[in-house]
Amino acid sequence: MDATGMGQFDPGQMTQAFDVMSGADLGLMGTDAAMSMMNSIGIDQIAVEAGDKLAGLVGAIDPTQYGHDISKETVLDAFGAMTVDQALSMGGEQLAGVIGIMDTQQVGNMTTEDKAAFTQEMTGQDIQQFMSSDSAFSMFTSFTMEQTTSFQDGQLGGMFGAMDADKITEIASFGGEVLSGAVGSMPGTDFQNVGSDSAMAIYDSMADKIGNLEGEQVAGLLGAMDHDQITQNIDSSQVFDLASSIQATDWGLVGGDSTVAMMEGMGVSQVVEMEGTQVAGMVNNLGADQFQSLGAKQVGQIASALEGDQLASLSNEAAVGMGTTMTADQFGQLDSDQLMGLTTAI
Repeated sequence: MDATGMGQFDPGQMTQAFDVMSGADLGLMGTDAAMSMMNSIGIDQIAVEAGDKLAGLVGAIDPTQYGHDISKETVLDAFGAMTVDQALSMGGEQLAGVIGIMDTQQVGNMTTEDKAAFTQEMTGQDIQQFMSSDSAFSMFTSFTMEQTTSFQDGQLGGMFGAMDADKITEIASFGGEVLSGAVGSMPGTDFQNVGSDSAMAIYDSMADKIGNLEGEQVAGLLGAMDHDQITQNIDSSQVFDLASSIQATDWGLVGGDSTVAMMEGMGVSQVVEMEGTQVAGMVNNLGADQFQSLGAKQVGQIASALEGDQLASLSNEAAVGMGTTMTADQFGQLDSDQLMGLTTAI
């Protein structure tokens, strides 16, 4: 039922319906119906021992509605009536949504162990989408290094992605390995939950410690940045050093736009100085329009720098993109192995 349909019942009837349903039953309700029931009954009318039902009811509500169509106070009162296990049954999106509407003091009132259990239930995407900058910062700063490195489902990346850049800078000011230790524990894929501004803040805050990251982490971090951040904030020698640390198999984490930015930032003359397998890994990231933006001259230089077997390893899209950008004269500068490799890839 939508809100109009639910509005045909009086609070007494709503309470009777609530009483005969289990938490799992209530979890089957739609967002509008669940909000209507909760607003009609009122949290103060629900027995303290009904935490499992409240978990089902809150879990049925879209977390984007917390603090909007259903008041922040109602959601937090319901959450406060649940045990940890009951709250965990709501699911990661709803947990992130509830914590996302808390202020710093409310987050701080939870035990570190409970916060860690809630975080383990969420994905990085849940955290990035539904937590506020303040709540993500409060969660992160309450964890020990052992706890932060135990997260395995993108949670750290989601926390950094939810934070404003100034919060990341503040974490770096704590000294020691607080920021670099956390970033250094993240798989490269976790950076997909880090927004571009947060990624740039991590890069700026870590400074010379960037060199301590693994190649896949560098790839993930650069892949989270946008084109202009790379070309305008990282000088050519730094871009070359970063690119040289990325293995061929990790270039997929960088993505096409960031790869083009790196190529533009260091210049093709430096691109062709890298290992051939790394250059092939870069090229495999690019789409047809990105080859066109590089231009025939530069694409021809890159093709000439690759061995035949490296050209043969390219994806069909990359090989076609190179081939349609190059001129007849540039094809004439390739040897037979290179021509065969490029043809084989198509």
